Amino acid sequence: YYLMCYMALSASITSIQVQITSLTPELTSDYDERTALATYRLAIANVFALICLFIHSSIVQSFDQFEKDKGYRISAAIFAPLIISTALYAFWNIKEKWNEEEESDDRLTLCQSLRLLFTNKAFIIVELVYLCGLTAVILIQTNLLLYAKYIVDSEDSITFMILMVQGVALLALPGWLWFSKKYGKKQMYYVGGITVAIAVLFLFFLDGKDDLWAAYLISLLVGVCLTVVYLVPYAMLPDVIELDEKKTGKRREGTYSGFFVVFMKTSVTLALAMSNWVLGAAGFEAPEASCGLEA
Repeated sequence: YYLMCYMALSASITSIQVQITSLTPELTSDYDERTALATYRLAIANVFALICLFIHSSIVQSFDQFEKDKGYRISAAIFAPLIISTALYAFWNIKEKWNEEEESDDRLTLCQSLRLLFTNKAFIIVELVYLCGLTAVILIQTNLLLYAKYIVDSEDSITFMILMVQGVALLALPGWLWFSKKYGKKQMYYVGGITVAIAVLFLFFLDGKDDLWAAYLISLLVGVCLTVVYLVPYAMLPDVIELDEKKTGKRREGTYSGFFVVFMKTSVTLALAMSNWVLGAAGFEAPEASCGLEA
């Protein structure tokens, strides 16, 4: 039952995510404005993520250990209509600027369409940049609780780390937008991506509560540059779609956005499976679950 619910939720969110990604090149043809559009979208997403995380945690924590299932149900009842209503709001209010008369009348078969997509060097590069950065971040996020509990010996610090990363990332967005306009997206990714990689590398050297301050400092540095990992690929995808249009005469943003999202989900799924396998091979034993136990 849980698996079916999760699969349905994931499929629904994907259907929304693909369409929102596809809309970016339709709303503006300006190079810098597309970066600004992606930046503001990430900023609003972070704001709502922090708010919803706080509300969800407050609802669940208001119940004791043996009634937390009620908290999760109440939270789901609140956020499910919110997800649906925001998707419908976007549907009714966003107006595309695309002109159908500008598109070529030539039809592409499915095989031709896929061949052009997988031979588009620019798309492959942007996709790889996105997958490598995002997969690395996901691996850190999923193992962060274990890191806080067993390495720095402070399970409660996980909340502060997440809030620090998300909050600082939000504050840093205007600065990265300015940097992109002045120096370009490629230079922005070099600076932000390298900084994140070096900062995360230092997590290896921390050990115990005495190094908790260093973990917070690393969270601060990661927060400043983390949005670059998400922002640059999403901002460059419309340029790739426009390049494809010059070759084919077709607007195929749905195809590109669809594969962009699907490849991301596949990469994350495989990475998480590998992470669990590595933990098990290293000797990690998960604590016994307390779900369903009565007081």
